[in-house]
Amino acid sequence: MKPYVGYAALALITGTMCFAQDTGAIRTIKNAPFSAEFQGLNAHASDSLTWTAQVARSSSGSVYQAHFFTSGVAKDSLNNMHIRILDASSGCNLYISPFVSQRHQASNGTWLGGMAGLSINLYADRSEQRSVTVEDLRRGYARQQQQFIETPQRDMSEGMVRRSSLGEREVDGTALFGLHMESAPDAERHFTQDEWESDLGFTYSFRSTNLEDGSTQSFSAAHVKLAEPDPALFTVQEKYFPPTDVFSNAKTVFVSASAGDANLQRRIASILTASGHLTAAPDAQSADLTVHLRPLSPPAPSASDQEMEMQFRRPGNEIPVSIVLHLQHASVDWTDAPVVSTCFANLWSQMEALPISTPAPDGEKF
Repeated sequence: MKPYVGYAALALITGTMCFAQDTGAIRTIKNAPFSAEFQGLNAHASDSLTWTAQVARSSSGSVYQAHFFTSGVAKDSLNNMHIRILDASSGCNLYISPFVSQRHQASNGTWLGGMAGLSINLYADRSEQRSVTVEDLRRGYARQQQQFIETPQRDMSEGMVRRSSLGEREVDGTALFGLHMESAPDAERHFTQDEWESDLGFTYSFRSTNLEDGSTQSFSAAHVKLAEPDPALFTVQEKYFPPTDVFSNAKTVFVSASAGDANLQRRIASILTASGHLTAAPDAQSADLTVHLRPLSPPAPSASDQEMEMQFRRPGNEIPVSIVLHLQHASVDWTDAPVVSTCFANLWSQMEALPISTPAPDGEKF
């Protein structure tokens, strides 16, 4: 994750939640579609990682980001790939990690290799943000550049960081505004950082160097296309799922829950059976599919954020899919929360429509 974010003082340019440790936030700007590919490097004395990210934004403002390592110790990990989908119309955020990289099919049709599964974190973003346009961003960055021209070196963070302008340029049809940052001599951490912000609402390139150990983090965009991306990117796809037919073959479902979660148990069951594809089973033993609810955070009336995990279990108690519901700024019952009534309901309708049976081919990019 970027150690500092340029132009953070400008309220109209503040970004949304950063995605993993790669491209940072992509703004949910309407009527400014694009797609791009990013290449990144995290270099340390003992190890280096290279990664690729594919990003896209539709005219509606929905955002897609897919990130995976291409070298280093993380390349062969089970959860190498991470996908984020932000639906601008509903405000629902999906963070998807498919565990498919170590699975392969033998000649007799059986699946071999490490555990396969899917982890989804689901958020409902109901924050009211000012609608920002490309023109707004361009004017804001231009004003900031003018301030740097008038005062070539400006301090921030109580004088611990110094900022200066790298100028303006245009690449791939987008206007870029450069910022150089460096730590002051008496700062606790010594670094330099260069970044170029695009008026399309994303960081075009970034490089940060730790002057104490020489480690660097960097990335840069390429192949930027100012056109409507493939609509399929913004939907849940079959290739994300483990090689199992647990959803397509299941006819009955049972939802179990910890004590005190009876209302949520009934609400989840009603969503799972709303289409009629699944019917409710009286107990776990007679169900083709069981869903176990368990809180990941202790119940506390004063807690502002809560988490609830939904474990989808098939016979044999294997858990191929786990969905974590995040209730942010908790002030309502789970059963009325948008993350349940809107985000999970929308997600499940997409999952039901998929013929989930095969994993993504090895090496396929998401």
